[in-house]
Amino acid sequence: MRRHMKKKIFNIFSKIVRGLNKMGVEPVIYGSLGLYLLIGKNIKVNDIDFLIKDSDFDRKWDDIKRLLEKNHCKLNPEHRQEFKCNGLYVSFLKIKDVSKLTKINFSRLKKYQYVGGVYRNLSLKQYLDFYRRRSDRKYVAAAKRKRDREKIKLIKTIY
Repeated sequence: MRRHMKKKIFNIFSKIVRGLNKMGVEPVIYGSLGLYLLIGKNIKVNDIDFLIKDSDFDRKWDDIKRLLEKNHCKLNPEHRQEFKCNGLYVSFLKIKDVSKLTKINFSRLKKYQYVGGVYRNLSLKQYLDFYRRRSDRKYVAAAKRKRDREKIKLIKTIY
């Protein structure tokens, strides 16, 4: 990840995590950034993907939208749960929306701290399950499938 992009991503990530924590929401990071944070290897990261407990999502979605808007993020009209923040996409899903790709027991996910914020992250096994199952889906674009397979290969060298 290039230095400028890395700084931008982590600046937005930390502001959002701290804001969510102030609301009593402990997000789960997943996707490329989550994998990068877990293994510390140079992985291309071009967005931030959060999972939120279903109950928090249902009760606090309006507060989450206000938090993002306060941080100069604009809701993507094409995707109700995605924002564009300083050229970077930030998306939110309920945990149940990803549970088809990997089993997630929120209370068993490991907690991490970053610049005053607390978040949870998937395990290597969960990332492996997630990328394997997602790359097998018919609707996944060829480019995304290729990136997923590269991540699977990387995870297998560590796991």
